[in-house]
Amino acid sequence: MELQQEKQAVHISSKQLAHYLRQFGYSHEKFIPDWLFVQEDTVRKAFIDGYWAGDGSVRKNKQGSVVSTASSVSKRLVED
Repeated sequence: MELQQEKQAVHISSKQLAHYLRQFGYSHEKFIPDWLFVQEDTVRKAFIDGYWAGDGSVRKNKQGSVVSTASSVSKRLVED
């Protein structure tokens, strides 16, 4: 596992995608849609991997163990 993360930017010019994503709210309002909870493991894992790529980090602690964390200002997202 590579522990160094490079900063990357993704630019998408899709009005349809922007309209779809708007329903999930701004950063403090975001949530996981109900339909995701009933999907196959591979779909849920893809979501988690994507979330971690955007709002997560992987590092080694002082003991040398790998620690991964993700954060959000949305209480609902964290609880989901």
